[in-house]
Amino acid sequence: MNTRATFIMDASVIAMNRLYKASQDSGRAAPHNRLIGLQQQDELVCGARLVEYSQHWLLRNLCTLPSRRQQGLAASLLQQLPKLELSKPIITFPLPHLDAFYLKHGFAPYDPQQLCPQLQQLLRQTRRKHSGIQAMVSQPQLG
Repeated sequence: MNTRATFIMDASVIAMNRLYKASQDSGRAAPHNRLIGLQQQDELVCGARLVEYSQHWLLRNLCTLPSRRQQGLAASLLQQLPKLELSKPIITFPLPHLDAFYLKHGFAPYDPQQLCPQLQQLLRQTRRKHSGIQAMVSQPQLG
C-alpha cells in the first residue's frame, strides 16, 4: 500500500454508496447494514457491507476503488474483521474467480444446509445469476 489506510468500523451509507458507484459495483448500502471500510486521506477506498441474519453475518459487496486495486486493500480489510468482535460467524458467497482470495484470507467452504432459510434462499438466487458460487465462512476470533 502506498498510503496507510485507516480501518473504519462504521462507514457512512453515503460514503459506501459513493464507493460502490465509483467501482461500478451493484451493491447499495442501507442504514441497517454494518458498513466497514478502509479510508485514505478522508476517502473511503475499500469497503463492504455486513448484514446480520439469525446465525451469521453475511459479508457482501467487498470492493475497492479501481485506482486503488492491486495494493492489498481488500486483503487488509478482511484482516480487520476480528476487530469487530462479532458473536456470529461471517458468511460470504464469492464469485468463483475469488474463491482462492477468500481461502487465502481465512475463509473456508461452508455447508449450505447449515445456513438459515433466508441465506439458503439468497444462495439459490445468487447461483441462478452466477454458476459455481459456494458459501464460505470465516469464524471471528472472539475476545
